[in-house]
Amino acid sequence: MAPEHRDRAISAGRRILARVRPWWAMFRRRSEVAERPLTKWEYGIVTALVGVGGPGSQVVRESVPYLVWTGGCGCGCPSFKVRDRRFPQQPHVLERFSTGRTPDGSVGLDFYLGPDGRPLCVDVETDGKGLRPAPDTLIVARV
Repeated sequence: MAPEHRDRAISAGRRILARVRPWWAMFRRRSEVAERPLTKWEYGIVTALVGVGGPGSQVVRESVPYLVWTGGCGCGCPSFKVRDRRFPQQPHVLERFSTGRTPDGSVGLDFYLGPDGRPLCVDVETDGKGLRPAPDTLIVARV
């Protein structure tokens, strides 16, 4: 390879690394965080989403006080994973329990259970602005 092409290739590689490195560091930090208690907002969201009745809702409701945060979404959205600390981690097999949305429809939420019928994750779908809706304003329905 000619020296001028080699220098250009090295320069392009350095530019790519400069763009990728911050994202990789953010992902690594998020994935290495240990379990922690739910924040007030996360607890409010879960409480609102389990408020609907139906089969299995008693098991879901009794898990809420024991939930811990086990991970967030790598993209930076407010979605999060949970686990009932009284039980071992469940496989990531999802069954939708309930859905919620803000009155204006700008944010949608899906609440998922694992194979043992206990809470597993909350998926928050926003328009990309990372909005965190107030839990008391959600319109929730059973799936």
